Amino acid sequence: MSQPSIGALPDDPDELWIMRHNQGLMEDLDDYLRQKLTQLQQNEGEAMHRISQDMRRLMEMDHAHASEIEKDYRQYDRNKVRQIGASTRDSIFGFGKRAIESLKHPEKHLESIAMLMKKLKK
Repeated sequence: MSQPSIGALPDDPDELWIMRHNQGLMEDLDDYLRQKLTQLQQNEGEAMHRISQDMRRLMEMDHAHASEIEKDYRQYDRNKVRQIGASTRDSIFGFGKRAIESLKHPEKHLESIAMLMKKLKK
């Protein structure tokens, strides 16, 4: 039995049937593979779209989180400035009150200076 050349139809009806059957199988396989490839491409496109949406959501969450942190720092800074201001104000007022008290009672101030002078002479 000689092998038929490509493109030539065999004379034997059984070989012709096998050839047509194989051709049909190859066409079916080709259609199946095209469907699967299309399905995979669609799935990949949908997956990429979901990933893109997830990334966008993460970026929005990250931005919201960063904004919240920035707001917290600004609040912390404001509170810190208030604390420093209050502390400074209290120190200044305390010093001022003590200065005024010493002016109201100069004899106490003079007594302490006299005591200091006595100690220094010894």
